[in-house]
Amino acid sequence: MQTFDLRTHLKKHTSRQSNRIDRLFGRAAEESVLINSYYASLTLNHNSPASLVLIRGGSGLGKTKLAETLSAYAIEDDGFFIRGKFDQSSYGAASLPYSGINNALSEYCSFLKKREGDRDKVVKALKKEFQKNEVSVLCEAIQSLREILDDDREEASSYHSEYADDPTSTNNRFHILSYLVKKFIRVITSMGDPIVFLLDDMQWSDASSIDLVRILACGANNPFLFVFTYRPVASNHPFLQLITSLEEQNNCNVVEVSLNCLRSDDVHEMVSSIFGEYVGRDIRPLSDFMFRITNGNPLLVRQQIISLLDNGLISFENESLSWDMSRIEKSDTVSMSLISMFYHKVNTLPEATKMVLMICACIGCKIDYKVLGVLVREICHDNQVLNNVEAEAASLGKNASLLAIQDGLFIESHDGIGVSFFHDSVQSAAYSLLETEEGAQFHLKLGRILKSQLTPLSQYLFTVANQLARGCELVQENERMEIVHILLRAGHESKAAADCRGAHYFYEKAISLLCSQDWVHQYRLCCDSYLNGSEVAIWAGADQDAVKWLEIVHWRTRGSVMDQLRTSWIKFNLLVTIRQHEAAVNLGIKDLRSLAGVKIKETNVKTQTLFAMTRVRRTMRNENESTLLEYPHLANERMNATLRYLNLVALVCAGLQSRVFPLVCLKIMQMNMKYGISPSMPTAIGWYGVILLHAGFPLSEAAKYGQIALRLQNAQRCTETKAQVAALCYGIIHTVAHGLPDSTKLYEGYICGLQSGDIRHAMLCAHYLGSLPFHFGKNLAGVAITLETYTRSMIDYNTKGLLGINKVYEQVVAKLTGCTSSPHDRVRLKEISITCSKVPFHREHGITMQTLMAYILDDYFQAWKASAELRDIPRQRSLMLFVASFFHGMTALALLAQTKETRNMQLNKAIASCRKTLKKGCEESPINFGHYKHLLEAEYATLHKKFNAAEQNFSSAIEHASNSGVTHIHALAWERFGYYYLMRDDRDMAYEKLRMSHKLYNKWGKISTFVNHTSHVDQHKSYFSSLKGARLKCQLMERKFKGLLL
Repeated sequence: MQTFDLRTHLKKHTSRQSNRIDRLFGRAAEESVLINSYYASLTLNHNSPASLVLIRGGSGLGKTKLAETLSAYAIEDDGFFIRGKFDQSSYGAASLPYSGINNALSEYCSFLKKREGDRDKVVKALKKEFQKNEVSVLCEAIQSLREILDDDREEASSYHSEYADDPTSTNNRFHILSYLVKKFIRVITSMGDPIVFLLDDMQWSDASSIDLVRILACGANNPFLFVFTYRPVASNHPFLQLITSLEEQNNCNVVEVSLNCLRSDDVHEMVSSIFGEYVGRDIRPLSDFMFRITNGNPLLVRQQIISLLDNGLISFENESLSWDMSRIEKSDTVSMSLISMFYHKVNTLPEATKMVLMICACIGCKIDYKVLGVLVREICHDNQVLNNVEAEAASLGKNASLLAIQDGLFIESHDGIGVSFFHDSVQSAAYSLLETEEGAQFHLKLGRILKSQLTPLSQYLFTVANQLARGCELVQENERMEIVHILLRAGHESKAAADCRGAHYFYEKAISLLCSQDWVHQYRLCCDSYLNGSEVAIWAGADQDAVKWLEIVHWRTRGSVMDQLRTSWIKFNLLVTIRQHEAAVNLGIKDLRSLAGVKIKETNVKTQTLFAMTRVRRTMRNENESTLLEYPHLANERMNATLRYLNLVALVCAGLQSRVFPLVCLKIMQMNMKYGISPSMPTAIGWYGVILLHAGFPLSEAAKYGQIALRLQNAQRCTETKAQVAALCYGIIHTVAHGLPDSTKLYEGYICGLQSGDIRHAMLCAHYLGSLPFHFGKNLAGVAITLETYTRSMIDYNTKGLLGINKVYEQVVAKLTGCTSSPHDRVRLKEISITCSKVPFHREHGITMQTLMAYILDDYFQAWKASAELRDIPRQRSLMLFVASFFHGMTALALLAQTKETRNMQLNKAIASCRKTLKKGCEESPINFGHYKHLLEAEYATLHKKFNAAEQNFSSAIEHASNSGVTHIHALAWERFGYYYLMRDDRDMAYEKLRMSHKLYNKWGKISTFVNHTSHVDQHKSYFSSLKGARLKCQLMERKFKGLLL
């Protein structure tokens, strides 16, 4: 009895079965860092990104145990401590999508069930934020959330099947999931309760889970603390790359804790604490021995003590412990590694218990009692394990695991429905009992038992499919198709959850079981398997598999146009993914011509476009949204697929600024009006308006079709294309025709883009939300906040091109508002320009902003150098064309005045071109471009000493800028007017004009106009205090601008 009590006492100190957290030895400094990080997450601004703690260390060093010390602190603060673990057995294979994250959120839901008040509050907030179909999509991926969210599975199925054959839908689905997960995590963090989110063994996390962790970390705010434990890995491991990205781009506060082996004194303290009152002699020799053989590994020390007790090398005599050091040192039971120790321990167990452990090791780090019971009933025949063959599977599984639980190899789950391995070393030791050559056969055996015994299969689908996949090469002919169906079902479920890598694994295994005869008897199944597999392979990074499978489908689907069309569509997507855009466009045009009869030829594109434009303009002349809605809806499946493919080709052409782009858009419009209206029609009309704008047609005509596109979009109520239509009509057409658009409309497009997974156009709307207020002279402080908000969104969704441009705007705004160390630093955007050099839209914005900034900072040579690069970019009529022309012309005029080379051909040619562009823009939209045109004309007249014309144009520029509300151009016009009077030696008038400029620059948010160097601040104060000061300042300015305006 005494010996039993001693074992119980020792095991309390050597396992995690008890609810309390055992004392840590030698970890005081690390524990302090962890606790400080927790309290820092409580005290930091709740709008700041969540904090991250990384705990790095080898196996058995107590990473998880250290992290669990925060549990008591979180619960004491009415918070949550939730934990998920990644399984080594599924690393490189596939399991339940996002298994580690699912486990953690399952614990969160369990905690909420115990706290009715908190649960009601969270559920109410989630219902307010989430629509019904959004709940379904979220629960498809993170199934544990069904415990707190009302999930309609039929809604999810219909949502996914709506565009099931769309190759872009797979990637869109992950973007949709990203948006929903971010929304979910922000809802639960807004409750104000601290949450500690522990993810264990990140070295085994799959790529899809790492992507989801990125979203969680980007979406969460304080008080939310992520704790990641991991073993040493290579620097290029995806997890470490994720952390670097979060630290650099998202400004997450990252704290690193590195665990090393314990020192000799720490081991001595640990052994003394474990033995406690039972020690009747000097324990130092034993602790030194333990330190020597374990190298200070705390888990190995604890397990070694139990091993010595089990082998009789430590005994209990006269109410104290005794041992013989000579016997211990000679013993062959002493192990120097965790796996060898647990392997030795497992081998001493009864055969039936060893079989139970081996079964569990094959299933994973966790197993339900029901699953274990089903397998034990079929495999084990030991009466001691079975006890009652007729018992329910769950009871049978629980009974079978009792001995392993008593020996500390298993830990029962909190909800009591299953067990998990005490440590992954136990799982490794148990799995090593299975001979390598017998592994596939044993997994297949487990899979066969589970598929025949478990009902409903959907609840255990991934457990069954994983076992069958691991033994698929040994499948018999009579069961082959049944197993193919199970693997395909697991692939579909993974695809629906946006787990492309998991889906690829299951599709790959299913395809490996198909043979040539199946194409004859099971054509539909084979074709869909290969095409779905190819689709997910693209997004999983398995391009070679996609190419191989698409080639097979190409030769097998010669008689089916729809299947050939879908095959071509997926090939097109593959080429776009690997950045072969021109090849993709050529493939799309060629296959659409041969398969769908879309007549687009690569030769005489200009002639084809002119003919198509003439026909479309004639047809559309009397059309509006009402007459267009009277057209029938397109019901033909083949034509619908053709138009969706054409729309995809048009998007890629637009990015390339391909010469066939207008022709493709016109074809989409013609086909819609011929066969029926489809969701692609509003987009095509929007592009048509942009084409008219760029081609120089009347601005009113382009604006008309922009309005038609918007109204048709609203009438159709199709959210799939809403972001694209908003970006085209509000971001491009409206800005040229009417000025600054209503930000709420662009924001609606942004949100719809996120909800539908159209991240490209959602981020384009976000870009316009930040950049357009800048160009229309809105307050820089508000612009800075908007830019920061949407820059963070671009970082979250990894849209690098627009992110680079947004950062250009942020840099310019920071310099204008004086937020940088020196506002006179030359703008350095070369790196960003190089990054975006292949995208004309990005380069145009970057170079225009560089020109603008350099001009405002009086660096005319840098401004000219930057603006000269615009000549290499295809220019189209847009807001940026007129902004760039204005600052390009102003720079050329300043250089002419400064260098006094009034006959410089290059500068004069640039000025003439800019004047012509702005004159045409002013004629079509005076409220938008009148201030640019008149201010440039005023500077031109000043240079040529036409003073009456100069004063008239300065006054007109000021009036136009005031009416249009473009504050910075209004201020610039007053400033240039003031310098004009300086040149005319009318200092009083100069003072009045410059004072107005100063007021307007302050209103805009720019640092003082009069100060170009911070050392002159005192002189500016005197400038405003007296006329004498004003004259002094005028003299200083006159010297500075000597030769500029004379």
